[in-house]
Amino acid sequence: MLSGRFAQLPTGWTQRESDKNGNLHSLIIKVEFGQSSFLFTGDLEIKAIKKVLALYAGTNQLDSDVWEVSHHGAENGTTPELLRAITPKYAIISCAKWDDGINTPPRSFNTYNYGHPRTQTLKYLADNIPGDRPLLDSVVAFDGIRENHKKVKIKENIYATAWDGIIVISATNNGIYKFLTL
Repeated sequence: MLSGRFAQLPTGWTQRESDKNGNLHSLIIKVEFGQSSFLFTGDLEIKAIKKVLALYAGTNQLDSDVWEVSHHGAENGTTPELLRAITPKYAIISCAKWDDGINTPPRSFNTYNYGHPRTQTLKYLADNIPGDRPLLDSVVAFDGIRENHKKVKIKENIYATAWDGIIVISATNNGIYKFLTL
């Protein structure tokens, strides 16, 4: 996290692991404005999440009201333990529409080929985030890659560019948030 100084933290993975998976290099950035707080965790995956949780164990450094969900809502970017450390009131998932890339070859970098967001991630979020956004009756999420998609309901404060489009969040220093979707 950025806090006025920068430090390279030892990761413990080999150079080969590090070179093979650029997501192990994701930055974690926390922004605080009075009583408002935002946490951005990039493309963190479970291996890195475990290290982050160990590093900040016993602190409230990860605790944030608004969390940009790791790794576009992929199944390996959200864990119940991470959610307990963050305790978000709002979740934002950055990914394209569910059918982005539907006619592209497998392994192309797009939402459809990688199955973002995952239903398991949405379940973890729904179990940990309050629900008072307008009900979304049938958004698409994935159980796996490509054609394993299904419609789900969202009533919790979970926003995603996949179904909300552009998301604009304003916050006051008193911890009051307003969401605008375009």
